[in-house]
Amino acid sequence: MNVTAHQRRSVLRLFNVSETARLLGLPVQDMHGRIRAGQLPTPQIRLGRRSYFTADDLERLGKQANGHR
Repeated sequence: MNVTAHQRRSVLRLFNVSETARLLGLPVQDMHGRIRAGQLPTPQIRLGRRSYFTADDLERLGKQANGHR
């Protein structure tokens, strides 16, 4: 079964790093850098080769990202 990006976001409520960065108002490179530095957690949900954040993760990340600005 293939899941489209729209279904993944709207139904499953899963967001990749780029989408999460955009929603948090961060540059994608900054988001990747913060994850590598351990300032933000890595996405935990795996679908195929990619990892995703949940909607709940997004709320927590928003609080963490704003605290490091």
